[in-house]
Amino acid sequence: MQNVNRRETTLDGKISKKIEENLAQIKEIYDYPQNSDIVIKEFTLGINPFQKAFAVYIEGMTDVDLLNHYMVRPLMGIVKISTKPL
Repeated sequence: MQNVNRRETTLDGKISKKIEENLAQIKEIYDYPQNSDIVIKEFTLGINPFQKAFAVYIEGMTDVDLLNHYMVRPLMGIVKISTKPL
């Protein structure tokens, strides 16, 4: 519990205009990748120009097929999920 409180006080909780900063903050808050319950899917939005994006969910509590079908695919257009880091 003490670790969580430390993170809450060190992170400002603001959303950045830079996706890399937001992703880094999420990873720090949830102790990713050590915390294997957290899954981060990185993908690209649209066709041109491409926009980087990511989704965060808890393994075992999320229907991944529904997530992909109703959220990720519509956002991506025809672009496939990237397994590469942002």
